[in-house]
Amino acid sequence: MNIKFDIQKPINQLAVFLMLIGCCFMLLSAITGIIIHFEKDTTNANRIISLVSQLVVFLLPCLILTIWLQKCGKTDYLRTKTYPQWTDFLLVVLIMTVSIPFLSAVIEWNENIVLPEKMADLEQWMKNMEEQATQITEEMLFTNNWKILLVNVLIIGLLPAICEEVLFRGVVLNWLLEIVKNKHIAIFVSAFLFSFIHFQFYGFVPRMLLGILFAYLVLYSGSLWTSIFAHFLNNSMAVITAYAYYNGYIQTNYEKFGSFEGVWYAIVLSLILTSLALYLFFKKHQSNKKENYHK
Repeated sequence: MNIKFDIQKPINQLAVFLMLIGCCFMLLSAITGIIIHFEKDTTNANRIISLVSQLVVFLLPCLILTIWLQKCGKTDYLRTKTYPQWTDFLLVVLIMTVSIPFLSAVIEWNENIVLPEKMADLEQWMKNMEEQATQITEEMLFTNNWKILLVNVLIIGLLPAICEEVLFRGVVLNWLLEIVKNKHIAIFVSAFLFSFIHFQFYGFVPRMLLGILFAYLVLYSGSLWTSIFAHFLNNSMAVITAYAYYNGYIQTNYEKFGSFEGVWYAIVLSLILTSLALYLFFKKHQSNKKENYHK
């Protein structure tokens, strides 16, 4: 009996993708061991491991699955063949800029969440995870070498923007759209997974909001490049402000940049302006959004 494996079925896509992820994790483990053995500088080793993990675990399995699906007729599975107009990039810049005070307020609220006393062990574990992640990040970000700044923009700004968007707003979102048949549920679940996978729970809510934003940008514009650009802006602003703070060019650390603590009207104004900017973006792409949901 000949049983044909249909890669276009969502359950088969999931099975193949999980298998690819598992293989790539094993490959990453081997590569990480080699990096740690030969690179004695911990910070440089973390930069290299960050670069390799993005490429091997996030990007590689997505590309393999996408190539397979394209051979079966899904010609633009990742929505990378549709290129945004220059006005789309301007609107994305506007959205990401005016949203900074609002997102900063959400970050501050998320950081100050206190769990019930009976969950103290979980809370302490979460705080330890956050502190470790912050320490590793700051060791990479804080430098007075402009060449290292450019490397950080590549490794922390551009590369995660490409790899994470291909994974979460490309493969994961498409798979969820086929399963649940509801774009809003698919967007929220993909954003939840996007935030959860970072294992930084005191930044969970703002990261999930960004995931929701990126997904709507993709579905309305029909192009993954819009969310890649937005993601790149978000990451690179943190990289550049951290560099500027460390070298004394500004007095505000990257984690507090754009924050208006206690100035509620600035936060409300930020939310209103963000909503207006999003309305302009969505209105611009209103005519083709239905096609993009099921492309």
